[in-house]
Amino acid sequence: MRLLLLLVLWFCSTPSSLLAAPVLLKNSECVNTWCSQGLSRFEGEIVDRISFLTWVNLDHAELLKSTELTSGFPFSLSVVKRSIENLYLRDIFQHIEPRMKKTPNGLHLQFVLTPTLRIADIEFSGNFSLSDSDLRRSVRVRPGVLLDIDVLNASRERLLQKYQEKGFYSAEVSLRLEESLAEPQVLATFYIVEGPQSSLSVIEVSADLPADIADLPQTIRGYAEGLPASDDVVERIRWETLLAIRKEGYIQASVEVLEKRYQSLTGEVELTLRISPRSPITFYFNGNSAISDEEMLKPLRLMTRRVPFSPSAIQSLRRDIVELYQRRGYYFATVEEGSSKDEEGRTSYRIDINEGDVWKFSSIRFSGNERVEDDVLREKIESSPSGLLLTRLWRPRYLVNSIVEKDRVVLENFYASIGQAGTFVSTKILTEEHGELALEFVIEESEARTVSSAEIEWEGAISESGAISSEVVQLLNIYPRYETGEDFVDQKVELERLRIETRVRESGFPKGRVSVRYDEEEGLLRFIVVPGEAIRIGRIWLQGNNYTHDRVILRELSVDEGDPWQSDAVARSQRALYGLGFFRRVEVGPLDGVLDDPEEDLRVRVLERDTGSVSAGLAFTTEDGVHLSGELAQRNLFGGGSGLIFGVDSF
Repeated sequence: MRLLLLLVLWFCSTPSSLLAAPVLLKNSECVNTWCSQGLSRFEGEIVDRISFLTWVNLDHAELLKSTELTSGFPFSLSVVKRSIENLYLRDIFQHIEPRMKKTPNGLHLQFVLTPTLRIADIEFSGNFSLSDSDLRRSVRVRPGVLLDIDVLNASRERLLQKYQEKGFYSAEVSLRLEESLAEPQVLATFYIVEGPQSSLSVIEVSADLPADIADLPQTIRGYAEGLPASDDVVERIRWETLLAIRKEGYIQASVEVLEKRYQSLTGEVELTLRISPRSPITFYFNGNSAISDEEMLKPLRLMTRRVPFSPSAIQSLRRDIVELYQRRGYYFATVEEGSSKDEEGRTSYRIDINEGDVWKFSSIRFSGNERVEDDVLREKIESSPSGLLLTRLWRPRYLVNSIVEKDRVVLENFYASIGQAGTFVSTKILTEEHGELALEFVIEESEARTVSSAEIEWEGAISESGAISSEVVQLLNIYPRYETGEDFVDQKVELERLRIETRVRESGFPKGRVSVRYDEEEGLLRFIVVPGEAIRIGRIWLQGNNYTHDRVILRELSVDEGDPWQSDAVARSQRALYGLGFFRRVEVGPLDGVLDDPEEDLRVRVLERDTGSVSAGLAFTTEDGVHLSGELAQRNLFGGGSGLIFGVDSF
C-alpha cells in the first residue's frame, strides 16, 4: 500500500503544483494546523523555525545547508522554490512538499521529503534448472539503482528469453516488489514457473542435396530428434551437420537454422535447417616430399573454420606454405597454384611446389650504422642465426621472410625513438658457402635533429588590451625541461608536452592544450600553450547519500569551493571515496556534465552499499570441545564514517 502511494505521488505531483496560486484561506486557519496550499499569503512574515520530515538518515542541519533559508528570515516564496530545487539536486528525493503552520513565535516552515526508492537486492524463486548467477547476468538491474518499473519489466522479458534459449518455451516469470520499512529501498523478486523442457520432434532440411550426401537428413533425424530444444543443442546439431558435409569434400558448404517452431499443444519444437552445399573441392599437391599434404592444409582449418571456404583463401594458403617451408630451411622454395572444374561441378586446386635445397642461417650483418653499435641493434631484432658448429647440427635456425620484415620495421622505429625518424632500413639476403645464408640490414641513417633552444609560446593568454589575468600569471612560472644541444627525440618531446599540459590543467585550465613546433633549420623547439578559459569550482553538490552524512564525503574531497578546477584533484577525490568502501559507485564531475563556464558546480554522486555484516561459526575438537564464534560489524556506523565490530569467541 505504501509503495502504491509513493508511485501515485510521483506521477501526479510536481513542485509547481504544490506552490500553486494561493487559496483564499484566512491566516487563522493555519494556527496549529499545517497548510500546504496558498503559501504566498505568508509573504514577508518572519519564519521562526525550519524543519524537515523524512526518514532519510541525514542530519537536518546538513539538509538546511542545501537550502537558502535561515531561521528569522522574512518568508519569500521565490526563496522557497529555489530551496526545493536545491533539495531535488541531491538526487535522493522523489517528492518534496513545503507546508506552513503559525506558532506563537512566528511561522514554522516544514519540508515533507519523500525519498526516492532504490533497488535493495534482486532475488529469484522457482528456478531449478538455472542458477541465480546465470539469471542475474540476464537482468540488467543492480542493487542500489533507482526503482524503474519499465526496466524491471524489460528484465522479466529477458528472463523469459533466457529460459526459451534453454528449451523452456512454456516458462512464466512474474515480478513482486516489497518495500523496506527501515530504508527507502525495495526488494525485487522474480517468481519463475519453469514448466517442462521442450524437445526436438521434427528435423527438416530445406535443400536439394547431391546424391552422395542425400542420406544426411535421415542421419540427422536419427540422433537429434528427442534432444532438448535449447539453443546450445540446436547449435551443436547445426555444427555437426556442417562437419559431416565438409568431410565429403563440400568445403564451401554452409548450414543455418532457418526456423524453430514451438508447438504449444505438444510442447515440442520443430527445427528446420537450410543447407547450401555448393561445389565440392579437391586439393592436389605436387612436388612436396619434406611436408605432407595434411600439414600444408592445416592453415585453412577446413573442418573447423567458421567462414566458408572461398577462392581467395588459396592465395593465403600459398603464402602460408612458403613460410612453412622457410621455417624448415627451404628458403628459396616456390609455390604455384591453379584450379579447374569438371563436368559435375567439382573444383580441383593443383598446388605445385619446388622445394629446393635447405639453407642454414649463418650470420647477421649491419651496414651504414654509424651512430649505433651492432650489438645494440642485434638486441632489438628477433632473427637469430645458428651458433657454434655443434649447435648448428643440434638446433639449426633458418631465415623466415615474415620475421625479417618485422625486424626491419623494429629497427626503423628504434631509430625514430632516438631522434632519427627519417632513417630507412632495407635488407639483403647473401648466399655463402656450405649452403648457408647471411642476412644484412642496410641502414641509411638520417641526420640527427638538435634542439638549440626550447621555449613556451602562449596563445590567447593575453587580452587585446594587453592585460593578464591573475589565473594566467601563475602559468608563467612553467618552463620547458629540455636542455640545449639535446637531440630532438619524438618520445621525449611528447613526454614534455604532456607534462606542460598537465601543469596547465592542474592550474585551473582544464581545457588547456599544448602543441609542438620545431624549426629544423634553427633548431628551435616551441611548446605552444592555449590555456583556454580559467575555471573554478562553484558549489559542491552531494547526491545519492541517503545514509552517509555529508561531512564524511566532504572530508575525502581534494577540492573545495572556489578552488581552481583540477582534473587530477577531481580524480583523486573519486578514488578516495571509493577507498572508504561505503559506495558501489562514485561519480565526480561538473553538475551539468560540461566544463563551459568560468565557475562550475561540482557534483559528487554516490551509490551506497550495505556496510553491515553478521557472521557466526561453530566448531568442535576433541581437545577443546565446542567452539562458538560470532561477529557483528558496521563499517559506517549511523552514517558517520566510523566502524564498530562486536565479536564473540568462546569455548
